[in-house]
Amino acid sequence: MLTEVRIFNEVYGWEGLAMPGNRSTENLDTVEQAAAADAMSADAPATSVDLGQDVRQQDFGSYLTRVAEARYVMRKVLRILNESSKAHGLDALEHQALVQIAGTPSGAVAIHALADRLDIVPAFGSRIVKQLESKSLIERSSLEADKRVTLTSVTEKGLELLRQIDESVHYQMAYFQRGLNPRDRASALAIFAFYVGEPTDSVVAEAIRGLLV
Repeated sequence: MLTEVRIFNEVYGWEGLAMPGNRSTENLDTVEQAAAADAMSADAPATSVDLGQDVRQQDFGSYLTRVAEARYVMRKVLRILNESSKAHGLDALEHQALVQIAGTPSGAVAIHALADRLDIVPAFGSRIVKQLESKSLIERSSLEADKRVTLTSVTEKGLELLRQIDESVHYQMAYFQRGLNPRDRASALAIFAFYVGEPTDSVVAEAIRGLLV
């Protein structure tokens, strides 16, 4: 039952939401208030900033060097991932979808939530799910609390394929990493920290700043 509730919360995105067929006005008001609060917080000033903002403001050229290094790493990593998945019979988006399905904490994810994670429209997400299901890499089921919601979960065959791809990726990454010097790594990490909103006073931020000195 606990797993079922956890999945339900992931599907609807709000723990206080009443179950279908028994949704009270109070709960709906709560959801609307929460949405309004989220909208207000989205407009509020960020609590974390670019670790290299001093460089960005004082020496834009050096800042762009860091951005370029981060983008280079991203492109190389994506190419390695895409080539590894293709070698194992999956296109890039199928591989990403399989990772998202296998990696969900509850063990199952709704199609519309999967589409959101992949940043694609739900109809396209449904097509990807069908492709993976046809290869016996995932299976579909209905949410017990709401039969209208279709959940996807990875099969043993899907997990084994992900293991094989991961082994290939790790082998190629080791070769790629040897070509990066400490300064390149630190430059890329500084930009990644900004992308994910790492607080400037965190242990991670301090470590990255130490590498940039």
